[in-house]
Amino acid sequence: KIEDHSTAQRIILESLIQEMEAALRNIVVGICVFPIGVAFLWLSANSLHITETNWIGGLPALIHALTVMEVFLVPLLYFMWIDSSALVSKAKRMLDTKKIMEDSGCISSEKINSIVYSWLVATWQPFWKEADGIDLTDEVKIEKLFSSELKEIETNIKEFGKEGGSKVGLDATTSLESASWRAKKEGQREFLYFVLNFVAFYGYLLGILAYYFPDGDDGINAFPVVTSLNLGMTTSVADWTGNFAGDFCWTVEPVVILLSPIFLLRFSPTQKIKKE
Repeated sequence: KIEDHSTAQRIILESLIQEMEAALRNIVVGICVFPIGVAFLWLSANSLHITETNWIGGLPALIHALTVMEVFLVPLLYFMWIDSSALVSKAKRMLDTKKIMEDSGCISSEKINSIVYSWLVATWQPFWKEADGIDLTDEVKIEKLFSSELKEIETNIKEFGKEGGSKVGLDATTSLESASWRAKKEGQREFLYFVLNFVAFYGYLLGILAYYFPDGDDGINAFPVVTSLNLGMTTSVADWTGNFAGDFCWTVEPVVILLSPIFLLRFSPTQKIKKE
C-alpha cells in the first residue's frame, strides 16, 4: 500500500536523522570527556599527596584542573539527566505499545515511527549502521541497499497492521515487556550517575570556592553567597567535606558501571523465564 510505503520512507528518514544527532552528541561528549580526563591526573596526584611537592604546579594547578573539570562536567550532567528521563519515558511507552498490540492484535502505521519500529523489530540493524564495509561512493549499491531496507520495513509494517495478529506482532509483544524492564532500570542507573556526578561536581566546587574566597581571620566569610554554598560550614571544613564527597562518588561510579550489566543480565525477565 502507498500508506505503508510512505511510513517506511519516514522510518528510514527518522533513523538517519537520529544517527546524525547521535554522532553530533558523541562529538560533544568526546570534547567534554577529554579535558576532564587530563584534569583528572591532577586530582589523582592530589590524592597521592604529590600536589604538596609542587612538581606539577602545586595547589594553583590543582584548582585550575578542578575548574576545567567543573566546566566540562556541566554538559555531561545535562546529558545524564535527559537520558534518565528519556529511558524511563521509553519504558512506559513500550508498555503502552505492548497493551495496544495485546488488545487489538495489531498496530496502525500512523503509530509507528523509527523508535517504535526498532522496539517491534528488536533485531533491526539498518545497513547504514554497519557501513564499514560499504563503498559510499558506489551509488548503485547504496540505492539497492536502500530499496532492500525499504521493502523489508514495508513487509513488517503490513504484518503489524494485520487484524487478529501475526507471528511478527506476537514476537514483538513478547519481547516488549523485558525490553521495557531493561529500559526502566537503565533510566534509574542514569539517574544514579547523575546524582553521583552532581554530588562530585558540588563537592569539588566547594574546594574551588575555598581557594578563591577563604574565610577571614575571624572565621567568617566576607561573601554571604559563599557561606550559603558552603552550607554553613567554614571553608576549610567545606573543602575537606566536598573533596571527600567527590572522591567517594567518583569511586562508587566505576563500581556501578562494572556491576550494572551483571545485574541487568541476572535479573531481567527473560532470564527468569528461561530458569522456569
